[in-house]
Amino acid sequence: MKNIDLSLVMVAQDVLENLISGCPQLEELKLTHIDGLYQINIHAPNLKFFEIYGKFGGVTFDNTFQLAKIVITSWFELNSESNQSRLHGSSSNMLKFFDHLPHIQSLEIGSDLLKATVLVRTIPLTPATYCWEDIFSVPTTPFQVRHMRIVGISDTKLELEFIKFLLLYSPVLKKMTVMPVANVVPELMKALIRFKRASGEAEVIWQDPFEYGE
Repeated sequence: MKNIDLSLVMVAQDVLENLISGCPQLEELKLTHIDGLYQINIHAPNLKFFEIYGKFGGVTFDNTFQLAKIVITSWFELNSESNQSRLHGSSSNMLKFFDHLPHIQSLEIGSDLLKATVLVRTIPLTPATYCWEDIFSVPTTPFQVRHMRIVGISDTKLELEFIKFLLLYSPVLKKMTVMPVANVVPELMKALIRFKRASGEAEVIWQDPFEYGE
């Protein structure tokens, strides 16, 4: 089996992981609103494309060196003390997802993930003390991402700091597309243009949300 596309189902973590690892030729994996899924460990040596949409706690990869594209539009529910306690800490599973950026060439993320990451790492810190270097240390291997797309940002300082972090450690980046929410002012684009970049060829493109019916 080369393609798995699961949507609106309930499945145990071990069952899903066994399904994935039992398909050594798997190249594409899409997970949409998988009920009850918190953490998933993916062992797929031929996986090239991964997409996840919905609530999840974290993704770890094992032997996925062919993974070239990731699309992630997901979020946490942090409206209870138990959820905040479970997600808080330096070993947050969600943050481990980004440990595998050096293996991919294309990354698309939704702003809900950024907001969730901010909440996880700033409890009980205040935004004034927050810095992305506190979350992600300087990568041992520079990110090999060539194309990025970030959707739905709202011009918060933390979102901009995350974009700056990606630009600083992506030496082969060619294009980053940023699509804000509809009410964001053009000053956001001015801020993005000023960010230092590791890649001399990196182009930051402003995508008008109104062109896509946002």
